[in-house]
Amino acid sequence: MVEIIYIISFLLFLIGILGTIFPILPGPLISYIGVILLYNYTDIELTQSILVYLGVSMVLVSIGDYLIQVIGVKKLGGGKNAIAGTIIGMIVGLFFPPVGMLLGAFVGAFLGAKKDTNNEGEALKIALGAFLGFIVGTVLKLIYCVYIFYYIIKVL
Repeated sequence: MVEIIYIISFLLFLIGILGTIFPILPGPLISYIGVILLYNYTDIELTQSILVYLGVSMVLVSIGDYLIQVIGVKKLGGGKNAIAGTIIGMIVGLFFPPVGMLLGAFVGAFLGAKKDTNNEGEALKIALGAFLGFIVGTVLKLIYCVYIFYYIIKVL
């Protein structure tokens, strides 16, 4: 039975890593579920503090993934409409995976910025902030998932 838990956990770690690349899957959450399985059903040396640390990190990385896109828009000059467009685009994009999740914030930021500035070039620059935020968020999620995989391998 323990071997099956190890196999399932390692599959979850791999799916979690893939989930950072394919945004339809919540990669950090899937990887964390693998850790919880190992903690609860094996004798692997994991403390409650590590479990809490990884859980809090997962929540922060997941929230940060979305906030970083808004910050990117704001840093490149986006106003209220661009920020609102980014948020709306992220939400609408969730219903059209994976393309919507990749482009939702970008399109929303572009439309909102165009309303703010009435200048396509400026709106495109601001929307690029959403896309750059998406890239940074993806890298953070990837680092988290790879770290979990590395940590568990190290503990074994």
